[in-house]
Amino acid sequence: MQQKSVATSDNFSDNIFNRIMNIVRKITPTLFFSIVFCLVSLNAQNLFIYDQQTGLPISDVYIYNDQKTTTALTDEIGIANISDFSQDDHINFQHPSYVNISLSLETIITMKYKVALSQKLVDLKEVVVSANKWESDINEVPNKIEVINARDIVFNNPATSADLLASGNHVYVQKSQLGGGSPMLRGFAANRILFIVDGVRMNNAIYRSGNLQNVLQTDVNSVETAEIIFGPGTNIYGSDALGGVIDFHTLKPKLSSSKRWVTSGHGLARITSAEFEKTVHADINFGNNKWAILASISYSDFDDLKTGSMHNAYAQRPEYVTQINDRDSIVPNSDPDIQKFSGYHQLSFISRVRQQFSETVDWTLSFYLTQAGDVPRYDRLLQYSGDELKYAEWYYQPQQWLMNSLEINFSNQTKIYDHFSIVMAFQNVKEGRNDRKYQDDWLRKRTENVNIFSGNVDFDKALRWNSFIFYGLEF
Repeated sequence: MQQKSVATSDNFSDNIFNRIMNIVRKITPTLFFSIVFCLVSLNAQNLFIYDQQTGLPISDVYIYNDQKTTTALTDEIGIANISDFSQDDHINFQHPSYVNISLSLETIITMKYKVALSQKLVDLKEVVVSANKWESDINEVPNKIEVINARDIVFNNPATSADLLASGNHVYVQKSQLGGGSPMLRGFAANRILFIVDGVRMNNAIYRSGNLQNVLQTDVNSVETAEIIFGPGTNIYGSDALGGVIDFHTLKPKLSSSKRWVTSGHGLARITSAEFEKTVHADINFGNNKWAILASISYSDFDDLKTGSMHNAYAQRPEYVTQINDRDSIVPNSDPDIQKFSGYHQLSFISRVRQQFSETVDWTLSFYLTQAGDVPRYDRLLQYSGDELKYAEWYYQPQQWLMNSLEINFSNQTKIYDHFSIVMAFQNVKEGRNDRKYQDDWLRKRTENVNIFSGNVDFDKALRWNSFIFYGLEF
């Protein structure tokens, strides 16, 4: 009897198991698609909010319904979960720097859960550094200053730093070749204009009085802001700022608010048709509340420039010099609008390390390297001697700009200063000019190799009656 009972129990268990498996087989497809649908639905409840002009994500956007019973906040990459909002809710978006908007959930769904916000016309007070080397309200600075901020750079999408300055419509930039760009302020150029990168002056022994192209050494894709001071009121910088100052501020290493390391970065790829430019750029930042490390790299390659249909005849290239059987020969250009031998390439790299030593002291160590290939001097290649082209070759030989700098900032109110900054830097600049006349075997070379050591010590102190004093030393 006991064995029979066991057999009966086994048969019963098998029957139950088979029935359960049959049910599972029947409901598995339905269950599978239900799970997928739920996952898709949950994913769709993640809303992405971005800047309408730049396309960058917006963090800390306050999201709420009309009754303010349901709220949400976007994270560092502009994403917020709105699954708690009901179908009948009108969802409001609020941020101090952007125009508030209100949308229905149905409208958000049609926008594929992507919402763009436009910046307010009135932002926080703009500050500048270039006027006295410290952050100052632009309304309190007597000099005329033009500020090109990150938003303008993204919108104009300039190819080089020279194009960046020209996009502001306040600086005339003379370009004698595609790889050129000499800014002019109030009729002054070259060594009468001071170039500064992150607090270090670039003007040195090879900054002559003729037009200079050294502004291109600053990687435009790594520039956060550019400040331009017009006029001789820039005497805080010395006699080489007679025409004005162009102050570039590159990407800064960013600290986070906690001990946890936070990673952020940007990427860029660009192709243009006029000179068939190919540019790639990437930067990445690692940071916590004590350390921050930034790396940025850019590479640009420009082919021969093609002029437009509406142009001056002198810019055309009806013929050019090439070598046939090791001898210079003048051959016709199949397309005179193609500026033969005007292309070049450039590589830029920046690495910066920042450390918050204490609440009042931090330091930043920076390394910069920019290298360019041969840069043809196009206007010289167009010159004629009689009926023949004058030059077979005219180009700037591969240029290199290398800089190391250490900046230490002290923010502690004492009897002699409120802020105290030390900037020490070493630069190595290599450049040269080469030219060879038509059917001449002699290539004339002029080469420069300059090492520059510099140091700045700057103080500022708030006095009584809303007065300030700025003083320091430079060598």
